[in-house]
Amino acid sequence: MTEATKARLAKAGVKHCERVAAYVLNQSVPSPSPSLTLLIDGKLNPDRSPLEGRTLDDREVNTLLDATTGKNHPSAHARCFHPRHAIAFYRHDGEMVAHMNICFSCRGYRAQGIKVVREPDYDALRRLF
Repeated sequence: MTEATKARLAKAGVKHCERVAAYVLNQSVPSPSPSLTLLIDGKLNPDRSPLEGRTLDDREVNTLLDATTGKNHPSAHARCFHPRHAIAFYRHDGEMVAHMNICFSCRGYRAQGIKVVREPDYDALRRLF
C-alpha cells in the first residue's frame, strides 16, 4: 500500500493500517441477524469467505475511501440489516484496527474505528465485492 493511501486511511481515523481485506459473510444463513457481523464476541465470524479475507489493492482501497469518506450519496433505505459483506483494516502485526459491516439489501452499514459519511456510495462498494 502506498504512503498516500496510508495517509488517506489515517485521515479517516485508521492509523497504522497495512492491509485492508474484504469478506463475504453469512452465506449459510438465509436471513442473518444484525448481530452476525464480522466480529462476534470479539472473534471473526466463522461463516466468512475467504477465511483470511481478500486483500484489496491500492486502487481498491482508494475506491473504498472515495465511497465512504467523500460526499454523501443519499438513497432509499430499508431496515433489515442482514450483513453479508465486511471490510477489515489490519496493522502490520495482524491486529484489526477498524471494520465495516455492510448490508446491500437495506443499504445500511455499521463501522467501528473509521470515520465514514452518513450515506456512502453503495454502488461503488458493491463493485468492490
